[in-house]
Amino acid sequence: MTSILYIEDDKSIQKLVCKGMGNYPEYIMDKVFSVNELNLFLHRSYGIIVADNILRDWTIVDVRKKLESSETLKKVPI
Repeated sequence: MTSILYIEDDKSIQKLVCKGMGNYPEYIMDKVFSVNELNLFLHRSYGIIVADNILRDWTIVDVRKKLESSETLKKVPI
């Protein structure tokens, strides 16, 4: 079972992607909508992180810095 951290600030796109991923029960996906939510997931373990590169209130650089500050996530592929 592969765990995915999905970072997307557009709720409609997030729902669409998660609906499509529902066809793959071997994946477990946690969804993050904001920087504040990302803080809640910094100590969990994931196989891969999928992130939107155009975010409204934060940049992908901000996301990378936040992820690299986590011992658990700093080596997970984005």
